[in-house]
Amino acid sequence: MRRHRGSEDLFNFWPAFTDGMTGLFLAVIILFLTLSVQNFVNVIRLIELESLVGRIDKEVLQPLRGPDAKADRGSLRLGEAVLFDFDSSVLRPEGKTRLAGIGLKLKGVLDKFGAGSVTSLQVSIEGHTDSQGSADYNLELSDKRARAVAEFWESACGLSRAKYDIIAVGRGPFRPLVSNARSERDLALNRRIEIRIYPRFDSLIEVLMGKHSSAANEAPEMPPHAPGKMIRQSPNAR
Repeated sequence: MRRHRGSEDLFNFWPAFTDGMTGLFLAVIILFLTLSVQNFVNVIRLIELESLVGRIDKEVLQPLRGPDAKADRGSLRLGEAVLFDFDSSVLRPEGKTRLAGIGLKLKGVLDKFGAGSVTSLQVSIEGHTDSQGSADYNLELSDKRARAVAEFWESACGLSRAKYDIIAVGRGPFRPLVSNARSERDLALNRRIEIRIYPRFDSLIEVLMGKHSSAANEAPEMPPHAPGKMIRQSPNAR
């Protein structure tokens, strides 16, 4: 019996079609499994970063809490009087002793977890002043104080700013703890150094995207000068 030409073509088409669909289905399954594994790895990495911040908080920052030092998760706030004399960016001897203890503990935890060799965490040293004096003067003073802390850590504790991703920045009077401070107590609260440890934003994006970048780190953008009159225009800022 002779098979009709159309039937023969249809007969040959279906095996080829089903083989193609099977191959496509398998390719989709493999892609899905690959993405699932990568996403799982990324989630684990994010958990590790958060766990490291928690460990630093527990082992380094929280034990330092006291009347002159306030610790929140991943951050430590030191009052001006702990580190500097009035209107000065030169570290006091007592301040150096305090910072050395913090820096050595921080370096130990970072080295233990290998965080010093990757750009996954960032350590930010922020200088803050009160609103007395000109904004320019206060910005310069706060920047000098932040850099004094970073330079001391590098020389005394081996915390290289490049290796450990440490940035120092002056915030001036633009991020007060007490807004519109007038009393000496409130003004003193605004004069401080804040140390913050957190996962880098771009590192989180890289983890989520399954990428890694060794691009140079950039300091956070400086806040704009606040408009309006200053309380005082004398250089005796704090």
